[in-house]
Amino acid sequence: MAKVPVPTKQEIKSWVDRYDAWQKGIFLWPVNEIHPDESFGNGHAGLDYLRTFYECFITYDRHVSAFKILTNRQDGGVQAIQGVLRSLRVTFSESAARNSVPLEIYIIDPPQSDIGWSSIRMVESDLRFGEALSERTTAVSEGPRLEKNAELCGKEILPEAAVKLREDAEKTITKNRRIVKNAILECIARMAYYRGDVHIRVHIGAFVFRKYYSPKDLSDIPIDDFMKSMKDSNTKGSLLQVLLSSRAIEQLFARVSMATGLLVPMDSSTFSLNDVTPQYTAMFQFALGKSEFLDLRKEISPMRSEHTENEITDTQWTRDTRINVSPLQLYKVPLQRKMGWKTQISANNKIDQAKVDIDICRFATAITALATLNTTQPKGYTELMFSVPRKADFPNVRHYFQQKTTWRYRLAANTAYIFEITRYDKFDHADKSASTSRMPIATQWGFSLWCVVWKEKLVSNMNCKPGFEVAWKPTVENFFPQNRKSSSTGPYSGFDDYLGNLQAVVDFLSEALSTEHEESLQDEEARPPSPLIEL
Repeated sequence: MAKVPVPTKQEIKSWVDRYDAWQKGIFLWPVNEIHPDESFGNGHAGLDYLRTFYECFITYDRHVSAFKILTNRQDGGVQAIQGVLRSLRVTFSESAARNSVPLEIYIIDPPQSDIGWSSIRMVESDLRFGEALSERTTAVSEGPRLEKNAELCGKEILPEAAVKLREDAEKTITKNRRIVKNAILECIARMAYYRGDVHIRVHIGAFVFRKYYSPKDLSDIPIDDFMKSMKDSNTKGSLLQVLLSSRAIEQLFARVSMATGLLVPMDSSTFSLNDVTPQYTAMFQFALGKSEFLDLRKEISPMRSEHTENEITDTQWTRDTRINVSPLQLYKVPLQRKMGWKTQISANNKIDQAKVDIDICRFATAITALATLNTTQPKGYTELMFSVPRKADFPNVRHYFQQKTTWRYRLAANTAYIFEITRYDKFDHADKSASTSRMPIATQWGFSLWCVVWKEKLVSNMNCKPGFEVAWKPTVENFFPQNRKSSSTGPYSGFDDYLGNLQAVVDFLSEALSTEHEESLQDEEARPPSPLIEL
């Protein structure tokens, strides 16, 4: 199909005067809300695809803030005009969704026991949190930050009061379920207009408060007031990666190997949880400006045998402008020293390597896979798997490098859900060749849960053309598959199963790590503390 040239205003006026039979359409663009250049780029080059697809002339009249559409097609002219108008509406909806206020929600499940929890006491976090490290950025210190954990305070109560306490707890749990469901579905509905790399993932880790409500004259916060303060816009928290000692790592993977009722191997050809092989990912971030970054990911697939040579199988470039890249961050605040979680929906724009700066491309081309030195290393341990160029060889390329090692498992209750244990390693390659610095200088751990259905649905966002909608519908049935042996019934049974699966994973991690936590901090083999990264 030949590309239709963009006419001048004089040409359009001449055509309208000469050809009354032309089909015409007009779309009033709310320029005060979103400028057309934000949606279609300079010169509105983003309209070229619509011009070609619908065989129409499309021009923008800035005097009336409207797009004018003209076509002289003998057949299908009206349908073409309607198609352009629909595409312009979709494009505006995409811009509006990207500029909407991100949702940041905090919920707390009330304690369920025969203890009359009456207040919350904020205590210094006993985890080795250091200076904050901004998510996915270089280690630029922001100075000491306040990190607190919520600790329950109370005493034993009469049985009658305990019954009422449990009834109130069930009401709060039901309310929290509704908040989570509505927040996720509301954000998914907006994501239908996003084009690019869209992900839904639940991160599990250590939650700390940055800001919270605290009466000046009270050392303990009444629990009702504390739960209400979760809705306050001033309440801020973070979910961080955790530090584990060598003993804690061994205990964690030992518990994973025995969790046959919860987990199954990711690879169907493997029957033992001990035989799960890791996947390695090199994550680079290049600074392009004050608030714009370019991300690069290179992956090595799990080796099928120890004789298989490592090979980079996937390379992805994404641009991050730091503007509403996370439309939803839904936190579950833990009590009683358990693990917290954060449901996050994020969006980035993949870009073609041809649009990347030539120096950065040369740097990326120099990254290669290294051979595995130790094929019999214990579970949870890793080494540098990528040959990374020296910083001295590329002085104009400002970058931050981190290697991610991921062990993936499916949930036994529903194999569509994937549980990941991820190790994040930082290596020193500033003045050395990569081959002489194979062991990490800093290590942190993260855990996450995601669903293959989410990935399959959101792939269409990547392939969606400008002005067109994705094929999926934002419904519970489309995004939350039901467990094979589900006890849930009703229209939201799949969502209830999802919450149950998530809670089972959180409980498993809380139990697996709680017994080793203090020893993990005091273990002489543990590495020196390093700034923790937000999940």
